[in-house]
Amino acid sequence: MKRLFAFDVDDTLIPRGETSIPSKEIEAINHRLALGDALALASGRPFASLARYLASFIPGEKYVIAFNGAIVYSLDGAVLYSETLTYADLYYVYSLYPDPKFDVYAYLTDGSIATFKKGKYVQLEEEINRLPSSLILPPSPIGVDLTSPVAKVMIGADPEVSKTIDFHDVRYDVTRSSPVFFEILHPGVDKAKGVGFVKEYAKAQEAYCFGDELNDLGMAKAFHGVAMGNAVDPVKQAAEIVTKPCNEDGVAYAIEHLLAL
Repeated sequence: MKRLFAFDVDDTLIPRGETSIPSKEIEAINHRLALGDALALASGRPFASLARYLASFIPGEKYVIAFNGAIVYSLDGAVLYSETLTYADLYYVYSLYPDPKFDVYAYLTDGSIATFKKGKYVQLEEEINRLPSSLILPPSPIGVDLTSPVAKVMIGADPEVSKTIDFHDVRYDVTRSSPVFFEILHPGVDKAKGVGFVKEYAKAQEAYCFGDELNDLGMAKAFHGVAMGNAVDPVKQAAEIVTKPCNEDGVAYAIEHLLAL
């Protein structure tokens, strides 16, 4: 039976404060690749940031589910699936949250960022994902091509500020990837949709999805969910099993001891 293994990255594959995947996790996943299973990294991050982590593993069938499911790529960077927003959506969100305490920005489809000011959360994204300097947009949309695509719109803010965000609009799906990042996506887009696409594309019979945050909740519900020991409660409740925390090689422990493979 061919299986797809889909992994969130931050606090799932890579412990907080670290920049590389621990060796035990790599060994366990390499074993599945050697058996003919497929691997996908499913994250809010852009393609380039995720592709460099895929290079940690042996050759095999690998995919990138980027921007929380908005764009799915093959290993060579070819777009296999996409559902994106536009600059018009970015300006709309900015009109709702113009206060400087919010960083409103968008990931462009090339993986760079467009924003209205280079706040600390934009700078954090640039640093974590090794991005070029962000494009600074004018506060007024006059003269801007509002039809240009963006992968997703983001609102970054300190935790106490971020939790005050009250965004409800049927034109979008929303999620949180952390207490400071609020994410706005094309309606119907989430990691579960990306995993579902890759599962069918790869002709896998089963999908095992590992995660820890609210943006992993959909795939934990839709497939064989594996919650990290450090996961938020809703993900633990939705998952079939709970493994050890990320900083205790929870991915390897689940693959080797908890899953009926």
